Amino acid sequence: MSPVKDFLSILQSDYHNFEKYFKSLLKNYSRLYDFIERVIQIVPFEVFVLLFLSIIILILINSVSPSTSKFNLLFAVLASVGIYIVIAKVGIINKKRLSDSIDRTFISALLILVPTYAFYFLTLLYKYLIGLYRKRKIASSESMEKSIFHLQSAYSELMSEYYQLADNNYDSRKLKEKIQILQIASDGLLDLLKPVPSPMADVNNVTAINDPETVSH
Repeated sequence: MSPVKDFLSILQSDYHNFEKYFKSLLKNYSRLYDFIERVIQIVPFEVFVLLFLSIIILILINSVSPSTSKFNLLFAVLASVGIYIVIAKVGIINKKRLSDSIDRTFISALLILVPTYAFYFLTLLYKYLIGLYRKRKIASSESMEKSIFHLQSAYSELMSEYYQLADNNYDSRKLKEKIQILQIASDGLLDLLKPVPSPMADVNNVTAINDPETVSH
């Protein structure tokens, strides 16, 4: 009977563990359901519909024209707004409800577009400031070692961009930027190689100019 008792005790223990796991799962599910319900109460339902339609349209447009990704999102959201309005006109008979739904649709489109493009422009500004800081740092190197390092790094980046020319997969704007950085690095190195006039040489030049005998000769 001992093996049977052991088996029953193990089975009972597994059952209790499963029961605890199932209760915790239900508890987490109820929390997730409450969270989603609160989000839906705060965020309009049209946002989720437009987001779903926009993602589908955006995937289709990017597969056809991946080079215009900045404008594809705008087109996808506007197309989603048009599709949703058509569906709303067909499904909603009450004019008041239809007007409210259209208003919420345009507000939902703004909720999608404004944060996305705001993040995009902030990213552009950040990249511009980082590039400006880097160019200034390269142009005004403190030592010969750092200047040569910047020159070598700029040359390596230019060559890595150059190797993409054979595949016709290069960006002319990035290539010009790499050339400009290489030029800035070389100018910075040339500035360090320029001889610095000593103070004694300046004093001698002033003395020679003020000396009447030197001027007469």
